[in-house]
Amino acid sequence: MLKINYKGYEISQANNNHIMICKDNQVVFHSQSNIKLNRDGLKNVLEYYLKLNDLLKKVESDE
Repeated sequence: MLKINYKGYEISQANNNHIMICKDNQVVFHSQSNIKLNRDGLKNVLEYYLKLNDLLKKVESDE
């Protein structure tokens, strides 16, 4: 299992390629992948999650 800490989050990829992002010991994102990622790949998943989260907050505030 590959596990890194980045920007206050713990990002990991299990042997079955599932990716999990945790913040304060709580899962905030979970996804399946068909490829093994390296450290940079896990960082990119977090960046994608952060952008998606910001977009969702913006949409919710516009309603």
